[in-house]
Amino acid sequence: MIIQAGNGCYLTQSRDVTYKDRRFEKSVSVASISEALMWKEIPESDKAQMEAENSIYESEEVDYNYLKKVSTLRETISSRINESFFTVEQALEMKAYFPLWTDLVGQEANIGFRFQYGELLYEVIKPHTFSEEWKPDSGTESLYKVVQNEASGSIDDPITWKYNMELFEGLYYIDKDILYLCIRNSGMGMAYENLADLVSGGFVELVNDSETEEPTEPQPTEPDGSLENPYPYVKGETSIEKDKYYLENGIIYLAIQNGGVLVYDLAQVPSIAQKVE
Repeated sequence: MIIQAGNGCYLTQSRDVTYKDRRFEKSVSVASISEALMWKEIPESDKAQMEAENSIYESEEVDYNYLKKVSTLRETISSRINESFFTVEQALEMKAYFPLWTDLVGQEANIGFRFQYGELLYEVIKPHTFSEEWKPDSGTESLYKVVQNEASGSIDDPITWKYNMELFEGLYYIDKDILYLCIRNSGMGMAYENLADLVSGGFVELVNDSETEEPTEPQPTEPDGSLENPYPYVKGETSIEKDKYYLENGIIYLAIQNGGVLVYDLAQVPSIAQKVE
């Protein structure tokens, strides 16, 4: 049985194989239906794409022509990367592939569009046209926000402050090893290098060290014979002293006279120790 590729198409293996082992055929002779299922039809454009990818990923030599191809590929990625969804973590990992702000001047900026400026990745939060006058670090907090991995914002997992970040009430932020609590939403990115500068504006407040200290377990105190902290009584070992309190089997007794070391339970010597009701 012969299977034939349609016009402008090729037959190639349906399973994943290396490009070196991949075949492109116009017709294939097969012995059964199961063997026929081992082939699929692809358009010439897919074949051309596979060939182009192979020339980049499996190049035998890193020469000028190869680098030109890589450069062209990067330009294509940069121009199209915002067409796909990326989580914050993924976007930051692939930050180098996002377009540069300097290459965007004059273009439309749509909400959610991400780009590089300086060492940071930014995201458009208000539609506008990229302009030389509206750089991300020049009072344009209403246009852009910094893209960054967000901590939970709890007191144990505060968010690291960065220039042009937006503040959210109830979350904790840390800047230069100092912890702050946001007490008012900023509603936009704040163009401040130091979070301390926003204390006077009523956006954040310092968190006292006492608030971050872990609670300590109360330390047990040594028995002193008081009603609150009686001596534990051990028959044949504990010496009974007048006006001191003793604990035996969960019951507190008050010694009404000196008794020394006794070989009796306290309940058996009411003339020496009396149960506290």
